[in-house]
Amino acid sequence: MPQRRTQILEAAERLTALVEGLSERRHSGSLDLFRARELLAGAIQLEVG
Repeated sequence: MPQRRTQILEAAERLTALVEGLSERRHSGSLDLFRARELLAGAIQLEVG
């Protein structure tokens, strides 16, 4: 079970880092909302299967 918990925490960290990066790009105007949502949805799908 500890290995699974580690995997979950690592996935959460990766997704958090992605959201922070997407947010920064969104606020700077270099990424539109629709594309940010697409990228995040794809990352979530990859992480959770």
